[in-house]
Amino acid sequence: MSYDPNDPYGTGSLDSGFSLNSSSSGGGGSSGGGGTSVNTGGLVGGGGAILSGFGSLIQGQATKQADDYNAAIAGYNAQQTAQEGAIAFNQQQRKTQLAVGNARAQFGASGVQSGQGSALLSLQQSSAEGALDASLTEHKYDLQAYGDIQTDALDLFQGQQAQTASYFTAAGSFLSAAGKIGTGVS
Repeated sequence: MSYDPNDPYGTGSLDSGFSLNSSSSGGGGSSGGGGTSVNTGGLVGGGGAILSGFGSLIQGQATKQADDYNAAIAGYNAQQTAQEGAIAFNQQQRKTQLAVGNARAQFGASGVQSGQGSALLSLQQSSAEGALDASLTEHKYDLQAYGDIQTDALDLFQGQQAQTASYFTAAGSFLSAAGKIGTGVS
């Protein structure tokens, strides 16, 4: 073996019949006769496709975890809204009872009998309006809680869809990698 200044690593004097070729055609470039040529472009492309596949899996899992978290928050919000609705309903009923009680006291203080005539109708009307207000308040909170429940369900569905999509994307990347690597060796 002799030293060649144009080949400081001495690879020119070794003839293993194996060479690296960065072209995408997969051929040529052997240093000896009938050796094996490896297309490094196919290997690099295949490696990139594999990384892309794993990236898709990780992204799908992260998206699912984020959507699961958002769903949990929406479920919590639904519970809180339902509790707030019950409190608001009770407060509205109490407010109505106080208003009717005050009206009776005023009728009594002025000498009007509250159990008959227009005074009775006025008290009945106040009670009916208070009951309606309480029902509307309850309905408003029920709608908000229902919206939170729907958000919860949607977030869970989106997370499942993202995870499933990542499986298909990863599978496609892995198949692409196999194709690139398979055609990289001639």
